[in-house]
Amino acid sequence: MNKKKKLDSNADIIAENRKLCLTCYSKTCEDIFDTEKLICCTKCRQCFHSSCYDPPLAYEVVIRYPWHCKRCKVCVNCDEHKDGTLIICDACDRGFHMDCINDILEEIPSGSWYCYDCQYCKLCYNRLTDSEARSDWYSLEGNKFCRDCLELRNIKDISIRVNFCCVCSKPMDSSNSVGNGRITCSKCTQGSHTKCSRREKGYRDNFQVLNWICNNCLKVESWRITID
Repeated sequence: MNKKKKLDSNADIIAENRKLCLTCYSKTCEDIFDTEKLICCTKCRQCFHSSCYDPPLAYEVVIRYPWHCKRCKVCVNCDEHKDGTLIICDACDRGFHMDCINDILEEIPSGSWYCYDCQYCKLCYNRLTDSEARSDWYSLEGNKFCRDCLELRNIKDISIRVNFCCVCSKPMDSSNSVGNGRITCSKCTQGSHTKCSRREKGYRDNFQVLNWICNNCLKVESWRITID
């Protein structure tokens, strides 16, 4: 049996992590046992507070995708760490080979660089300016928006903020969500399309539907429970 098999699910990671203590691995962390805004590498299982990591990470953006620490970073498109320049998105912290992205780069960008998913407004799909992509002010629950959409639609209002799926990042009231219900994470209260949430974890009964936990919260909570 191959003991170094790839960990494809939270269940696999949890099983492998039973005897490990869930703490922040940053040497500068002031409270390593605090699990608030803890981000865990899906490969080596080391965890870091988003604010303790170097450089600090945007928690709401990073938790939308499987995260890899610097030592385990792989290309999102080819899932490999082969020879070649791996550039990192300054928003979601995911890695990409320069020849694996749509707009192939011939040299490493001199300033900030953002992947395709972090370059466009989640409402109008227009390309964001550098200041919009870089600033946390234009990011709500991990979603990036342009200035016009924030101002015209008053997205800063909390009643509108909850109308975006924490899995697919699309608006809850979009045309492709017709007939698709809403489910809310019982831990962080982020919302998701019911169909999108099933892609993270299947359901066996209504109890699981009512007590659904998003992928990142499930990972952190489950790991903590196994060491109690």
